[in-house]
Amino acid sequence: MSDTSEFANSSPKSLLINLSFWLFHKWLLVVLLVSVLAFYYLFPLTYPKSDELFANLSFLIHGFALWGLGLAIVILTKIQVEHAFALQVEKNAQDKLRKIRNKEIDRLALEGVGDILPNNPTPNLAMPRLFQHIIGEARDHRFESSMSTMQPYREEAIDDIFKLQNIQKIALQLGILGTFIGLILALSQLNLDSSSTTLELKSLFNSLHISFSTSVAGLEVAVILGLLIMVVRLKQEAYFQTMEKAADTMISLAQNAIPDDYFFNNFEQIKNAVRNRARINCTTLF
Repeated sequence: MSDTSEFANSSPKSLLINLSFWLFHKWLLVVLLVSVLAFYYLFPLTYPKSDELFANLSFLIHGFALWGLGLAIVILTKIQVEHAFALQVEKNAQDKLRKIRNKEIDRLALEGVGDILPNNPTPNLAMPRLFQHIIGEARDHRFESSMSTMQPYREEAIDDIFKLQNIQKIALQLGILGTFIGLILALSQLNLDSSSTTLELKSLFNSLHISFSTSVAGLEVAVILGLLIMVVRLKQEAYFQTMEKAADTMISLAQNAIPDDYFFNNFEQIKNAVRNRARINCTTLF
């Protein structure tokens, strides 16, 4: 729970140098290890010894792998903070609800409900916006279901998966592009004359190497990014479940809170009752 509290009050960037974050994401470390091993063992197959310009296409494809890897890590840091924030809110809200129902404390004022939120100054986090939205809706005496309330914030997180998938598709398409470029180069150098020199044959095989090396690089990167997407999705599913529970608990707490206009409305009702009573008395006298 101490890690949860720490993560809930941290910025996503600060987790990059937090050892607890890396230990918490063991599958990410496994994917990183697999990526390094794949690059090491497939290096001879993905980088042909050729002077052709397109022989360097594998560098570009592996560049997309690094981009996807960096993006996945950034996404996971954000999910970690958001998830911890939701867990902390759920814990705090459940504790307040239990005490209210057991009459250990009085009902909270609606403005005081926001005090249970962790103090995380990071801008644009989804969870603080979600819970502030719930409090704002309660202020207007509107209480929607947790699913409809959290849907826009779920979609924000799902968009991150689409970014990774797009990088994966581009890397795979570059591999296919390199395949056809290599084949075209090979066909252009193909000489059916039996007097073909060794140099010409070597150039032909270099072009074929370009063709298949980019395919290997594209497939390699696609597999690595696929593993990263799987890791991110697993974390997202756990995050979404916690988000729903926290939203339900927060809505219940807001429903049990005293509205900001509660005392004002009561005062208005008393004033109107006194005014009506005075009017009745005056009518009776005359």
